[in-house]
Amino acid sequence: VQTLLTYWRFKNIGDEVVSYASSIIGVIASVFFSYIFSKLVELTNWLENPRTDTDEERLVVTKNFIFSFFSMYYSMFIIALYPTDANNVERLKELEVQMIIICVVKPMVQNIQELLIPYLKSKLRRRMDTLKTGYCGAICSILTCETTPDDFNRAKDKAKTKEAMEGLLLWREAQREPYETTAWDYLEITLQLGYMVMFATVFPWAPLCAFAYNIFEAKLDAMKLIRFSQRPIAKPCAGIGGWNVIIAV
Repeated sequence: VQTLLTYWRFKNIGDEVVSYASSIIGVIASVFFSYIFSKLVELTNWLENPRTDTDEERLVVTKNFIFSFFSMYYSMFIIALYPTDANNVERLKELEVQMIIICVVKPMVQNIQELLIPYLKSKLRRRMDTLKTGYCGAICSILTCETTPDDFNRAKDKAKTKEAMEGLLLWREAQREPYETTAWDYLEITLQLGYMVMFATVFPWAPLCAFAYNIFEAKLDAMKLIRFSQRPIAKPCAGIGGWNVIIAV
């Protein structure tokens, strides 16, 4: 996919619409294949059946990074190296456009996705539980703005006692998405570090964009943990595990 997009990009060199469109399509393709790779990692780990949680985490970290490395960075390398007869100025311009999409557009879409998907899943679960229906019925009730017994303000008014209120809060938290691992957060930061180290020279504003994004991301992650995820279970850890080796490399 990235090779075809690069061919289309250089065939219509100078056309900014084609340049930005190919970059956006390329990012969407990378995110899609990263999702496929994540499911493939889960399947291979299930088949391998690691002996300990540490072994399983090490395998998840290694496989996710290898798959994401080729999925995310391939578009940059293919623009930088192919085709061989392209003008270097044009090549740098295309790399700059790709970095703009990666550093500005992709984080915005990714943050909306990280908040919107858990929120919608939680809302669907509450509707399915209160209406005793399936996904289709829950989706229809959301689209029609149907009032259900899980409306928090109405339920809070009915919860006269402290125990009833605590039970309501626990029930709502149980409908949220579980926060099982920090692997995806580490992967996101590690990939961002790779972009800054290898390709920041073609877009000098990239480090500033990354800095602003990381500040914003910290606030969004806090909101996700508090409002859209189940309370995570604390686990002791001596460090960041396999990510140390990847970042050092």
